[in-house]
Amino acid sequence: MTVSKLKIKRLSQVMGQFATGLSVVTTQVDGQIFAQHIHSFTAVSNEPPLILFCLPKTSSTVDHLRENKFFAINVLPMKIGEANGSHASIAERFGQEINVEANTKSPIFSQPLAWLDCKLRSIQDGGNHYILIGKVRDLDYQFADSPLLHFTGKYQNILEV
Repeated sequence: MTVSKLKIKRLSQVMGQFATGLSVVTTQVDGQIFAQHIHSFTAVSNEPPLILFCLPKTSSTVDHLRENKFFAINVLPMKIGEANGSHASIAERFGQEINVEANTKSPIFSQPLAWLDCKLRSIQDGGNHYILIGKVRDLDYQFADSPLLHFTGKYQNILEV
């Protein structure tokens, strides 16, 4: 069976069997902060330090990233619980205030499990998504909590999966 014959729903179900950490990409343009969940986030290279994530082509965040070129990846801790709807404030949506800025002025959550401050390196076509690669300029982490996971279409605690 070729990929082109797979049904979208079935592919989503199969991919849902792979647990991913939940992260949020943040950027700002003209003083306005933009944030979006990302499910596909991974390291590409240690030298140079590169990361990769994907966003749907329907996402306005891609345009903001093209304009600003700088962004942060905020790795969410389990303690934030379930996020709220997309029309809520950033604090309500992600259970975190944004009160820290990186050297590049990228918005960083107040209590992330980890964060990476990045500069956009490239945007590639990836079907109905864009594949974004960023160069890591700064980072930090804390081991104060477990990561928030996305597994089988739900938020999960790593200790319960």
